[in-house]
Amino acid sequence: RSFARALRNHPAFVVPAPVTALSRPEVLVSAWVDGVPLAQAPDRDRAAARLVTFAIGALRWGTAHADIGPGDALVMPDGRLAILDFGATRRVAPERADGMRDAVEAFAAGDGAAFGDALAALGSFPASEGERAREVIAHALGPLAQPGESRLDSAAVIAARDRVDERARDVLAFASVGSVPPEDLWPVRGLAMAFGTVARAGANADWLAVTRAAARDGWAAAAA
Repeated sequence: RSFARALRNHPAFVVPAPVTALSRPEVLVSAWVDGVPLAQAPDRDRAAARLVTFAIGALRWGTAHADIGPGDALVMPDGRLAILDFGATRRVAPERADGMRDAVEAFAAGDGAAFGDALAALGSFPASEGERAREVIAHALGPLAQPGESRLDSAAVIAARDRVDERARDVLAFASVGSVPPEDLWPVRGLAMAFGTVARAGANADWLAVTRAAARDGWAAAAA
């Protein structure tokens, strides 16, 4: 209900209202919506960017949606994105979303020191690891982390995995000095699910710009 109320009349997103009389603690029944999966959308690129914006925007709003699978998002005839399943959600403290925004901005700016400070503030890694962490992440993501349009699909995911393997020693070093704080596990899972769902459909976008806008402006980034 809170998602449905928060996104009522939003120009890019729809959350069908729950049918309280038919719902139970273990079963959610919601209003019917017509739409097609992401892979069948007439404008797949726009729909995919909106899915990423929804997931990141939810963190700015204060709740992580941690399980957006391919069957949980439908593109409606008017182009809006309908989100259907809310079985895995957790509240996110505002300072966590702010910290993630700061980390994204520092990464995009190529500022290793600021990136390290943002990671340290989140309790993930020592600030001294910022430059190396930024460089390894940028290497692993390749074109996905660079300005300009790139394709996110299964081939891009495999290429990123291979680049991670190339820096396995650094990855192991990071694991020895830091970790994802427990309060960030659900947000990280939610973002991984959203990007994974996009990759299964395949889409082109400036993913760095999409991520920065959503981290800064939340769901309003999809209204432009």
